[in-house]
Amino acid sequence: MFSYLCTLIFIVTSFTFAQFTWHVDGHVYLEDSENSEGVLIDFYNLVDAENDIIYSDANGFYEIDIDPGLYLVNWSKDGYVPWDVGNLAIDDDMTLDTVTLL
Repeated sequence: MFSYLCTLIFIVTSFTFAQFTWHVDGHVYLEDSENSEGVLIDFYNLVDAENDIIYSDANGFYEIDIDPGLYLVNWSKDGYVPWDVGNLAIDDDMTLDTVTLL
Protein backbone atom coordinates (compact mmCIF):
# COMPACT_ATOMS: atom_id res chain seq x y z
CA MET A 1 0.00 0.00 0.00
CA PHE A 2 2.80 2.40 0.89
CA SER A 3 4.54 1.69 -2.41
CA TYR A 4 1.29 2.37 -4.31
CA LEU A 5 0.82 5.67 -2.45
CA CYS A 6 4.39 6.79 -3.18
CA THR A 7 3.95 5.96 -6.88
CA LEU A 8 0.68 7.89 -6.99
CA ILE A 9 2.26 10.95 -5.32
CA PHE A 10 5.18 10.81 -7.76
CA ILE A 11 2.85 10.69 -10.78
CA VAL A 12 0.65 13.55 -9.54
CA THR A 13 3.61 15.82 -8.73
CA SER A 14 5.27 15.00 -12.05
CA PHE A 15 2.21 16.18 -13.96
CA THR A 16 1.70 19.19 -11.70
CA PHE A 17 5.22 20.51 -12.13
CA ALA A 18 5.79 19.34 -15.71
CA GLN A 19 6.96 22.07 -18.05
CA PHE A 20 6.30 22.13 -21.75
CA THR A 21 7.76 24.22 -24.52
CA TRP A 22 6.79 25.24 -28.04
CA HIS A 23 9.03 24.90 -31.08
CA VAL A 24 9.65 28.18 -32.92
CA ASP A 25 11.73 28.51 -36.08
CA GLY A 26 12.28 30.86 -38.99
CA HIS A 27 14.74 32.48 -41.38
CA VAL A 28 16.59 35.77 -41.22
CA TYR A 29 18.64 37.18 -44.09
CA LEU A 30 21.21 39.95 -44.46
CA GLU A 31 20.42 42.26 -47.38
CA ASP A 32 23.92 42.37 -48.91
CA SER A 33 25.24 38.94 -48.01
CA GLU A 34 24.75 35.32 -49.03
CA ASN A 35 25.90 34.21 -45.58
CA SER A 36 23.38 35.01 -42.84
CA GLU A 37 25.26 33.32 -40.01
CA GLY A 38 25.46 34.95 -36.61
CA VAL A 39 22.30 37.03 -36.50
CA LEU A 40 21.26 37.28 -32.85
CA ILE A 41 17.63 36.46 -32.18
CA ASP A 42 16.54 37.56 -28.70
CA PHE A 43 13.25 36.26 -27.29
CA TYR A 44 12.41 38.54 -24.35
CA ASN A 45 9.53 37.26 -22.21
CA LEU A 46 7.39 40.30 -21.36
CA VAL A 47 5.79 38.55 -18.38
CA ASP A 48 8.77 37.19 -16.46
CA ALA A 49 11.47 39.46 -17.96
CA GLU A 50 13.76 36.61 -19.03
CA ASN A 51 15.69 36.29 -22.29
CA ASP A 52 16.35 33.31 -24.54
CA ILE A 53 19.03 34.07 -27.15
CA ILE A 54 19.93 32.07 -30.24
CA TYR A 55 21.93 32.70 -33.44
CA SER A 56 21.13 31.97 -37.07
CA ASP A 57 23.16 29.51 -39.14
CA ALA A 58 24.82 30.32 -42.51
CA ASN A 59 21.50 29.77 -44.31
CA GLY A 60 19.69 32.16 -41.96
CA PHE A 61 17.79 29.35 -40.22
CA TYR A 62 17.16 29.40 -36.49
CA GLU A 63 15.09 27.31 -34.09
CA ILE A 64 14.35 27.24 -30.40
CA ASP A 65 12.16 25.35 -27.94
CA ILE A 66 10.69 28.02 -25.70
CA ASP A 67 8.23 28.39 -22.83
CA PRO A 68 4.77 29.67 -23.67
CA GLY A 69 4.38 33.39 -23.11
CA LEU A 70 4.19 36.89 -24.50
CA TYR A 71 7.46 37.93 -26.17
CA LEU A 72 9.34 40.78 -27.76
CA VAL A 73 11.54 39.21 -30.47
CA ASN A 74 14.54 41.15 -31.74
CA TRP A 75 16.83 40.25 -34.68
CA SER A 76 20.17 42.08 -34.76
CA LYS A 77 23.70 42.00 -36.13
CA ASP A 78 26.43 44.66 -36.06
CA GLY A 79 26.31 46.83 -39.16
CA TYR A 80 22.59 46.20 -39.82
CA VAL A 81 19.37 47.89 -38.72
CA PRO A 82 17.73 45.69 -36.06
CA TRP A 83 14.16 44.44 -36.43
CA ASP A 84 11.69 43.53 -33.71
CA VAL A 85 8.19 42.20 -33.23
CA GLY A 86 6.39 42.94 -29.97
CA ASN A 87 3.54 41.26 -28.13
CA LEU A 88 4.10 37.93 -29.89
CA ALA A 89 2.05 35.27 -28.14
CA ILE A 90 3.83 31.93 -28.28
CA ASP A 91 1.14 29.41 -27.49
CA ASP A 92 1.79 26.78 -30.14
CA ASP A 93 4.57 25.53 -32.44
CA MET A 94 5.17 28.19 -35.10
CA THR A 95 7.32 29.40 -37.95
CA LEU A 96 7.94 33.14 -37.81
CA ASP A 97 7.78 35.37 -40.88
CA THR A 98 11.07 35.78 -42.72
CA VAL A 99 13.09 38.84 -41.68
CA THR A 100 15.65 40.67 -43.81
CA LEU A 101 18.05 43.01 -42.02
CA LEU A 102 19.07 46.08 -44.02
